[in-house]
Amino acid sequence: MPKKKLTDAFIRNVALPAGAGRIDYFDTLLPSFGVRVSAKGLKSFFVMERTGSKLRRMALGRYVPDAFGLAEARDKARAFKTSAERGADPVAEAKHEAAATEASTFSKAVESFLANRKAHLADNTYRDYSTFLQGHAVADWKDRQLASISRADVTAVLDKLDEQEQFAASNKAVAYLRVFFNWCADPDRGHLIDHAPTDRLRMRHDNTKRDRALTDDELAIVAAALRDELRVKHGANDTPYLAELWRDFYTVLILTGQRRTEVAGMRWSELRDLDGKAPVWELPGSRTKNGLPHLVPLAPAVVAIVQRRKVQTDAERELAEASAKRSGGKAGRLPFVFSGSGGEEPVSGFSKAKAHLDAYTAALCKALGRPAPPHWTGHDLRRTMVTGMNELGIAPHVVEAVVNHVSGAAKAGVAGVYNRARYLPERRAALNAWAEHVAGLEPTRAR
Repeated sequence: MPKKKLTDAFIRNVALPAGAGRIDYFDTLLPSFGVRVSAKGLKSFFVMERTGSKLRRMALGRYVPDAFGLAEARDKARAFKTSAERGADPVAEAKHEAAATEASTFSKAVESFLANRKAHLADNTYRDYSTFLQGHAVADWKDRQLASISRADVTAVLDKLDEQEQFAASNKAVAYLRVFFNWCADPDRGHLIDHAPTDRLRMRHDNTKRDRALTDDELAIVAAALRDELRVKHGANDTPYLAELWRDFYTVLILTGQRRTEVAGMRWSELRDLDGKAPVWELPGSRTKNGLPHLVPLAPAVVAIVQRRKVQTDAERELAEASAKRSGGKAGRLPFVFSGSGGEEPVSGFSKAKAHLDAYTAALCKALGRPAPPHWTGHDLRRTMVTGMNELGIAPHVVEAVVNHVSGAAKAGVAGVYNRARYLPERRAALNAWAEHVAGLEPTRAR
């Protein structure tokens, strides 16, 4: 175990040991402090000190230039030696400090909050809190210290939900985060933080229940825009461009009536019998709002869109595999049907795409000499299909089954299997009828 006056230059340029070995260099300026160098190039600081009858060794951290270097490691070593000299066990203290630090992370605070509030909340409310606080919207906070989460961090979460037009989710996020952070700041509940970053935070959107459903005339305009009729029939090549990906995406929203996040997350592995007589989209319970698996029969128009996207995705996969083969790697599967990254990630950027669709729709209306439809959202397409199916005379219980609205009476066992496949022939007929209805709509000109 050689001794050396440790310097940053020495640590940075030290020769690596041969083979699979490692070597410890002890510092001549601070005895018992040193750096371990491995054959793989890892450099880690350590300190050794006798506490009672035991010689204790404590790892101080890995050498990371510009982040954790010699000066920081020496400071930690001195603190270790000071603790040992006053009779304490610095290794145990360090473990206790690390445990306390872990206990004050966002994820640990969420666990404590949910455990404390479970007996006081209705089952559905508890599930909603759990889903949000442990969900993707705040996933970046998981390992962060609770006290480090600022109002700006909360605002960023709300901004992202708004960008995705998830306005109801934005309001719910405010409600859930206010309750959670107020609980964390309550002195009677552990006083995990001094101040809630949600203090005086207000919901951004009107909670008035929406009932917007597009009329057939409005839906005809949107459907025509998605068919790119302005360019096809009018030759207006200077109009706003809407990518085929988004035309396909919004068309599937209209024809299936499923939620935007469900369509955006559609995977090839969820699609069955596309070349057969009973094509179906099989949604797992992990991707539905009510937690129940759901079957969506696919009308021929939807199958045609999916098949076209499959041709494109297969071509992209072949290119990715060829590129990976040249670099000696292997291309992974590209799971998503609707994707701006060749299938690797689900489509995103909904607000921008919707703005392009609105601009294109407005241009089409101008060419027809008529006003553009009033504002509508992606979720309004779901409500439009429900309304339209009822007007076509489809039985209400079949319409409810199409959009996966079920009672809480049957969620498991044989009843759950029945729920999953209930009214499947009727649902297929209903979705086929709706697709034919939409295909027959034609936008009107100004009279």
